[in-house]
Amino acid sequence: MRRTFAISLAALGLGMMAIPLWIGPAVQWTSQFAAPLPTVKPSRTIQPSQSLSPEPQSLQAAPLQDNPKPGQRCATLWIPSLHLKVPVVQGTAYGELLLAAGHYPGSVMPGQLGTSVIAAHNATYFRHLNQLRPGNRLIVTTSQGTFWFDVTGHEIVSDTAGLPVSPASTLDLEACDPLNALYLTPNRYIVESRLVRSVLTDHATPTVLMPPASPYHAMIPSFVTDHYSLSLQDNSLPMGTLRYQDAGTAADFTYQQSVLPLQAATEAVNLWLAFKDASQVDNSSAMQALWTHAVGNPYVNAKAIAFPGTLSLLFRLNASGQPLSITLRDPFVRINNQLFSVTMDTKFTGDTLFIRQVHFERLMSSGGAS
Repeated sequence: MRRTFAISLAALGLGMMAIPLWIGPAVQWTSQFAAPLPTVKPSRTIQPSQSLSPEPQSLQAAPLQDNPKPGQRCATLWIPSLHLKVPVVQGTAYGELLLAAGHYPGSVMPGQLGTSVIAAHNATYFRHLNQLRPGNRLIVTTSQGTFWFDVTGHEIVSDTAGLPVSPASTLDLEACDPLNALYLTPNRYIVESRLVRSVLTDHATPTVLMPPASPYHAMIPSFVTDHYSLSLQDNSLPMGTLRYQDAGTAADFTYQQSVLPLQAATEAVNLWLAFKDASQVDNSSAMQALWTHAVGNPYVNAKAIAFPGTLSLLFRLNASGQPLSITLRDPFVRINNQLFSVTMDTKFTGDTLFIRQVHFERLMSSGGAS
């Protein structure tokens, strides 16, 4: 049975849908991307059959109180079935979701009467939301106490659907759908849960989270970084999907639901753009520093390069949950009005990412390119 919704998920997803802007220099995390959320939409009419019952008298909800300040740590979310414990900050803007999962300010805090919403990127903490099943436990600790929720189901809804209205104490977890997408999506994957136990106590929670330092570094010559922006904000490079080829270990699973994949993807896409930029101006020293096998490179001296396709990434992990390589592939790259499929294989040596090889496959003659 579908629930009644009040607040637009498009508003909630503003920071989440900025995922393409994540792929770029780490300096992008700053507050310039933490734009205010747009005005929410009014709710649809509530039908009595759609409403959840209020909390029973034996289950005590936390009293309403003012929400924390934007960017302030406000909770810890623990999902035992996913072996996931993640800090939660107030807000779902770009800079906030870089640090942690985010509590949507338009919803109540977890454990209070009403629906609380916690959001995170599908490329980080909420990669495996679709593995949650009814009865799985969610545990949230806030300054008001510890609250246990049981998963009741899930929905995939449009970003225009809005947040649910509930007189009971409920918690929704949200990520962009599909969960392997690296692009702005029109749908949201929602895991729904209901409060089943609470212990009201005062908890002191850390109020500040620092931007996570990336352990990864791409081998990019200074010529490129000095002369070109590698930010997707300044490059039209549509993103596709993020997939894994792993050993199926617990360490692999843990890696996939952390900030590390997005940090590694940042460096890989930087390499993709750096190679294109250095090739296009035919800077031999920069190309040699990036990749020594430049024979037959159609980027060289190209007058026009466009990306009508989408760039997808395939991570290969070892049994310890460490990345071995990342393959980047764009099936449609237009170079001087000629379409190519371009594949870049990169490899890790320690925490440093190198280009191993780049393969260009011509798809059609210039007369057939659209």
